[in-house]
Amino acid sequence: MQSMVICLCANWCGLCRDFINTFRQLALTRPTMRFVWVDIEDCELWQDEEDIETFPSLCIVNETGKLRFFGPVQPSVNALNRLFLEVNDPLFHAPIPSTLNEFILRLNTQLPPISTNPALSINGLLSWN
Repeated sequence: MQSMVICLCANWCGLCRDFINTFRQLALTRPTMRFVWVDIEDCELWQDEEDIETFPSLCIVNETGKLRFFGPVQPSVNALNRLFLEVNDPLFHAPIPSTLNEFILRLNTQLPPISTNPALSINGLLSWN
């Protein structure tokens, strides 16, 4: 499995709409990670695993499939770069809801191999890398 950064958002959220270009730019700077944009109201894979109260929220999954971070984020490149450094620290610990693991597995099985898909757009789901 490849490391993934999953942004959980909603199309009606102005902050999310403003953040999508930053998220896409960040994806270009980290070609070894898969970046996935999920509109939780349109994506069939999202089955209300968690009640998302603050947008945008991120899930960061490492290469072993372990969810390392879940929560709302400040939508800026600097804040996300700091977060990436923190989650790679072996001492980093964040409470992770186990309900998200099933969503991540469903998502991972639906995404085509990276080499065949530099950009993907299907029903509320966008993916880069």
